[in-house]
Amino acid sequence: MVEEGRSCEDIIIQVAALKAAITQVGVAIAGSHLVDCVVQSVSSGEEDCYDKLAVFARLFSKLA
Repeated sequence: MVEEGRSCEDIIIQVAALKAAITQVGVAIAGSHLVDCVVQSVSSGEEDCYDKLAVFARLFSKLA
């Protein structure tokens, strides 16, 4: 875009859109992790569920 001579405003809008898309990918992956790993651990009665939830919370907070 820079090479094409696009305005700074256009470039910033595109960077913001890319950032939002990447965040959504992260949210989708975190949601999948929550369902696949954490919920399975909770439903199977594993005792380290708190640890898995804490890991999930740390991962999810990095997306914000």
